Amino acid sequence: MLAPQNRLRIDSEPREGVAMSDTIEVGADGGDFRLYKAKAIREAGETYLLGQERSYAATEARATNLLGWATAGVVALASRMLVAGFDGPLFVAMVFLFFSAICSCSVLWPGKWHPAGFPPGELRGWREETELEFQEHLASAYAGAIQINRTTAQRACRKMRAAWVLAFSATPAAALMYLVSHCSYVVN
Repeated sequence: MLAPQNRLRIDSEPREGVAMSDTIEVGADGGDFRLYKAKAIREAGETYLLGQERSYAATEARATNLLGWATAGVVALASRMLVAGFDGPLFVAMVFLFFSAICSCSVLWPGKWHPAGFPPGELRGWREETELEFQEHLASAYAGAIQINRTTAQRACRKMRAAWVLAFSATPAAALMYLVSHCSYVVN
């Protein structure tokens, strides 16, 4: 049962040019404020989901950027090897960049993601009896969506870390391959 709304009387005079009511809403008193809490939790969930969307969009932008650079590197190295013949260090660098591009693509591949809000048709299907139950259902649904988004974002971050490590390891790996291959010539 919801607590009745209380109103406080304002005894001060209104300021010039400002309309002022003689009462002010102070909300429900007594009990555990379930409706207020449900609304606050729903709003917090909505705000959190919007933040997750912005963060994930930035991750996708980084993946797109790295995908472009890695693909350009793979094409350039493959072209060089097609013209001049196989070269071990260039092949190693190309493989690292290729797998970096694959990791970047996997970030961009559609997965489970819940945006803030719900389609109107879905909300019409909900059968809560009161505003309180409806707000609690929304808050609960947002909590589930936040968890699913968190899991998806964590996976995307791990894939991006792997993509960056592979991309930046391409040059040292190629250099190491070059040194190893030239040192074997010197020893022989």
